Amino acid sequence: MFRMFVLCTVLLATPLCAATFTVTNLNDSGAGSLRQAILDHNAAGGTNDVVFQAGVSGTIYLASSLPGMTTGNLTVTGPGASTLSIHGGTSFAGFLVDVQSPLTAAEFHLSGVTLERCDRIAGAGLRIVSDSVDVTVSVSECVFENCTGGGGAGLSTLITGGGSAILTVSDSLFESNSINLAFGGAMLIGDDVVATISNSTFTANSSTSNGGALSVGGSNTSVTLSNCTISGNSATTDGGGIDVASPGTLILRNTIVAGNTSGGTAKDIKGSATSLGGNLIGIQSGLSMTATGSDQLGFSALPIDPMLGSLVDNGGPTKTMALQAGSPAIDAGVAGGPANDARGFTRDAMPDCGAYEGMYSLTVTNTNDTGTGSLRWAVLVIGPGGTVVFDAPLAGQTITPNTTITLSNAMTISGPTNSGITIDGGGSVRLFNVFDDLTLESLVLKNGSSPTGNSGAIFVANGDLTVTDCTFENNTALGYGVMLLSNGTLNATRCTFKGSSVPGNGGAIGVSTSATLTNCTFSGNSAGGNGGAILTGGTLMFVNCTITANSAGAGGGIFVTGGSVTLVNTIVAGNTATGSGPNINGTATSNGGNLIGDNTDLTMTAATNDQIGTSAMPIDPMLGALADNGGPTMTHALLTGSPAINMAVSTGAPANDQRGYTRDSTPDVGAFEFGAAPPPGSGSTGGGGDDDESCSTSGSQSWLWLVLLGLAAAVAIRPRRV
Repeated sequence: MFRMFVLCTVLLATPLCAATFTVTNLNDSGAGSLRQAILDHNAAGGTNDVVFQAGVSGTIYLASSLPGMTTGNLTVTGPGASTLSIHGGTSFAGFLVDVQSPLTAAEFHLSGVTLERCDRIAGAGLRIVSDSVDVTVSVSECVFENCTGGGGAGLSTLITGGGSAILTVSDSLFESNSINLAFGGAMLIGDDVVATISNSTFTANSSTSNGGALSVGGSNTSVTLSNCTISGNSATTDGGGIDVASPGTLILRNTIVAGNTSGGTAKDIKGSATSLGGNLIGIQSGLSMTATGSDQLGFSALPIDPMLGSLVDNGGPTKTMALQAGSPAIDAGVAGGPANDARGFTRDAMPDCGAYEGMYSLTVTNTNDTGTGSLRWAVLVIGPGGTVVFDAPLAGQTITPNTTITLSNAMTISGPTNSGITIDGGGSVRLFNVFDDLTLESLVLKNGSSPTGNSGAIFVANGDLTVTDCTFENNTALGYGVMLLSNGTLNATRCTFKGSSVPGNGGAIGVSTSATLTNCTFSGNSAGGNGGAILTGGTLMFVNCTITANSAGAGGGIFVTGGSVTLVNTIVAGNTATGSGPNINGTATSNGGNLIGDNTDLTMTAATNDQIGTSAMPIDPMLGALADNGGPTMTHALLTGSPAINMAVSTGAPANDQRGYTRDSTPDVGAFEFGAAPPPGSGSTGGGGDDDESCSTSGSQSWLWLVLLGLAAAVAIRPRRV
């Protein structure tokens, strides 16, 4: 027993016996707090770890500055910068490394936390102080934001007495930090430091003197920036991005320093730098650097725009600024940088400049809701303007998201053209929140739901929406079952909107901006209020659309609250309303070729080939049931003898109908062309008959047999459309 006690005592006295102190709560002090864990490390000495118990997430609000690490080696591993924040309340500071003799060496490693609204004369988020001690510090996957101080508000160093520091910063974000006395809005690197900063973003930081983002100075100091993005920072004097004071050394590789501002001529970098290649400097005025062949340096009169997106969540541990399609930073880097970008995604053989490696074509490989290869993953990491496609075996399958999928960047999501991909909200979640331009192709969006708000399928917060060959089915919301377009424009082509319902207005869509609908079908949608299919107060154009079998309190098909509605070659008939306007309630303009079943409560001057019924003499367009008549989406076929046949105006009529079948020289009204020829190679036998006055029956006994054979072929070779 005595020998075991002696052995444990000896082991505990050496740095070989590391202790782990676990943070179990968000309290400022006391048992289980981060503060107590640091104090416990200082008391224990040696090499120790601070970790966070699973489930600890949120914000630690400091009542005073955190105690410094004064001895030994300490690693603080947070649960993730988006999960845990340390809030200084604009008065108190975050981490402090404060090591002095008789120590000869010390280490501090920090990862996975956010330091916000901390304040200290320098290094409000992290300050590194050493007197005659060699200290090694690493920071990874951290965020420093809205910190304030005299200099280096996010991170600063003060090395004296012959000590030195090795500093490594990776995959981190410095945002909106500011200083009011010295240099370096986000970071200040002083004497006797060798620093490597990679895959990190500096934006919206500011200095009242030099170095809006970073200041490098002092003897025996070198700072290497590799694949960093420094943009949108400002300095009152000079060096809106970086200030380099001799004899400090700055080394750049694959780094963007552009779009920064200052009161002087050095907008981006003030001072000297050494290039390892692949850099993009927006304005080189004030910078002394010998460029390599791969560097891009702009001038005051001709600055280089790196074409960066906004700071958003593009995947990975911290927000990043994505490269927009066409950015000069794409494929402009050199070898030797980090293998992965700030999000953890592999760089290719021709790496991009900056912290973000663009990925502009991604393939969804499974129907999972989350994880690599899922749709949610793909739309998160795709570069702006990129295209998301689906692996061939997924054709006809269904993706069921558990929560709404957010689309932050402009992109195209393109399903397989044969049978599409279904995204099914299960009647419990909205499918998409959209914040930039979006194109959807060959998708089925069904059972989206927003029971307490608008837009069951797609909420468009910003950007233009283009949808082609898509079906929107059985979506529900308080209002506007599919979408409410209050920002941007909508262009819908060859789409079917069916079976969506709301207790409020706009069974399928609402438009307050502008929309153009071409070869689209609206069928079986309903609203308890106004606009069974559509409610509009914006600018709306219908071209060869079929709007039928919808219902509402008023405006069974369309309810017009203002703006302008223009119709050409469009069927609006067979809709119902318990109140006014069974088909259209409001004012519209005709460009000809329209068929309105009952014009009650519609104000519209008839134009060429218009057929307008009344309540006393409604016009029956003679439509078949909504069915698979060929093409990617369901349609209402024109039956033999329909008054819509050959009655469209040719001006403005699309060359093909909703199915992709060719229209003839005397086109039909609506989304379906009677007797149209199918596209070459489609395998279809025809478009539901022949509208010529005399037709050949060569090769068949009768028109009826042609139809029956066509239907049999359709059942045999085509999957069911939705």
